[in-house]
Amino acid sequence: MRKISQETIDQMVSFYKNDKLSIPEISKIVKLPKSTVRNRLLMSGVALRSKKESKQIFYSRNESKNRGIKRKPFSNETRQKMSEAKQKWASENARGISVKPNGYKEITRGPNKGRCEHVVVMEEKIGRSLFPNEVVHHIDGVRSNNTLDNLELMTRSEHTRFHALERSDNNGLVEYEGRWRTVSQWAKELEIEPDFFKSRFYSGWTIEEIIFTPKYHTRRGKENG
Repeated sequence: MRKISQETIDQMVSFYKNDKLSIPEISKIVKLPKSTVRNRLLMSGVALRSKKESKQIFYSRNESKNRGIKRKPFSNETRQKMSEAKQKWASENARGISVKPNGYKEITRGPNKGRCEHVVVMEEKIGRSLFPNEVVHHIDGVRSNNTLDNLELMTRSEHTRFHALERSDNNGLVEYEGRWRTVSQWAKELEIEPDFFKSRFYSGWTIEEIIFTPKYHTRRGKENG
């Protein structure tokens, strides 16, 4: 069973007994399953309301077109406790990362709030901010995979060239040291991770550059990290 602080349990008991909130309402506030809220109330010795009592409380707080009963608003004290409970949960459970519709992860907390996670990861690796003509490429094509081994620093022109060649399915024969192989075959023979090999090759790198240039260096030989 998930560990729940005594403070949260006391809040749930107070919401149920004093503020007459329902189990579903408490569940939304403390971000716990309704079954968990129910069990914790029972374990705390709280006598649960009957269906009749629950309906009476519901109709006393909610509008009913048939009965014309106006909803009784929450007291200021109840609203304050509900707000504090939500803030406490957010502080303890917020991940600080959200996935945008385009698939990229965005940081939602701290000094990098509003920035893409893959950019921050690369900047931490190379020890500086990206230049205006630089982008961070996801080697495996998965935009949410921001592990350092899956990220490559490229110029914007290299990145454009990569995707243009990728779309054209350029997997024909390539010559190296007098022998011809496909891009995939060269990657296997040279024991270089295929996605990484293709990422550099489609960005305009020669096979020699791919083999002998460390991962966090540019083609021009300038170290990035």
